[in-house]
Amino acid sequence: MAIEMDYDLDRWVYVPNVFPWESFADETQWADAVARAFGGEGRTAAPASLVDWLRAYLVGAVRSNRSGTIRFVHLPNITAPHAIVDVYDLPRREDVALTDLTHEDQGPAIREPEVVAFASESLGAGTKSTRWVRTEGDTIVRATNWVWRTPERDIVVLTAGSDLPLAEALDPVVDELARSIRLA
Repeated sequence: MAIEMDYDLDRWVYVPNVFPWESFADETQWADAVARAFGGEGRTAAPASLVDWLRAYLVGAVRSNRSGTIRFVHLPNITAPHAIVDVYDLPRREDVALTDLTHEDQGPAIREPEVVAFASESLGAGTKSTRWVRTEGDTIVRATNWVWRTPERDIVVLTAGSDLPLAEALDPVVDELARSIRLA
């Protein structure tokens, strides 16, 4: 990995994509430990059904990430709104246009994308692109990409969700995560 991140451990859970990882033999063992930790104990423990749901969600987050993407789950507590954020650390390719990284032309769009400058102290000037697309299942998804192009690297942060108010509400939190990235 050519990047480093200083992210809020009280808000974000790193999702490993290769096992064994640390003391965990596989994704099920990891997801179980995380879900039980977030579920709590005693009188303040979360319902078992919620712990089971979180376990399944985390296993799914691992299994759907076989490309090796750096993945995080927004999870400040077991009942908080959650979101998956992927971070791509790619070698810089001159044959790839900025719009290929921002996905601003990806469709079918239901409205014009919002493309704005987005700066980071560590990576400098970047671009943030938010778009709204309709899926084949007729669901509207709000997707946002944060992109920096350095002389050697293309850094892309991506999150998407069909809960449109939640996706918008989490933007400042993901902004903060994106701004924590720096080249190693």
